[in-house]
Amino acid sequence: MKKFLSVMCVFVFVFASVLSSASASPLEYRKISVDQYKEYLREKSRNDNLAKESLDKFNELSLREQQRFIELMNNPQAQLEALEALATLENGQTKSLYNGDIIVSKSVEKFYDNKAKAAAPQLQQSNGVYQETLTLLGLPVTIFKIQVWFKYDPSNHVVHETLRSEESHWNINLGTLVDDLGSEHWVSGTLACAMGKFKVSLTIVGGAISTTHKLYIQCDDIDVGGWMETF
Repeated sequence: MKKFLSVMCVFVFVFASVLSSASASPLEYRKISVDQYKEYLREKSRNDNLAKESLDKFNELSLREQQRFIELMNNPQAQLEALEALATLENGQTKSLYNGDIIVSKSVEKFYDNKAKAAAPQLQQSNGVYQETLTLLGLPVTIFKIQVWFKYDPSNHVVHETLRSEESHWNINLGTLVDDLGSEHWVSGTLACAMGKFKVSLTIVGGAISTTHKLYIQCDDIDVGGWMETF
């Protein structure tokens, strides 16, 4: 099993010709200001607690740091390099870019529900969560997550069946647009597995560049691991 306890990632495609042609697109991303981004977070905070936390953290940054944050969000090269790192991060490794202003990470969680019983009394239910996060100046701006629910034998921790899976994302990075494309789940050997699929488009270049990301999880009731592949 691949174990990932706390890690980080990103993705680099430097296509100068694509960028130059995208810059002339009528769908070109409009660069935003510090005040405009604050207003965006205030609006999103009305029904998003994580956005409220991000707004509070953003307000704690100095004006120079806030300007740097927006500069990175408005920078297509920085966005591409961040997306590349998501797929190239090694196990247990943490990556930072642009002098640590951009960080990508992986984290895992596992949940055991001893009240939820499967059809066979000896089997119990659990679920694992794996996510990758893109951070700008200490603020999480994009989170990719995959979860899988399964039945296992507590006597030997062998997974007998996967019940369902779910992919999700959270994004306040206005330089990118993330779409969920579904998930699937299966048992491999003694482990529960799942894959969530996402499409990431660079709004900063009018969506002219997009990548497909597959986020994988492998787990039982003891360990959780995962990784990302990008196409």
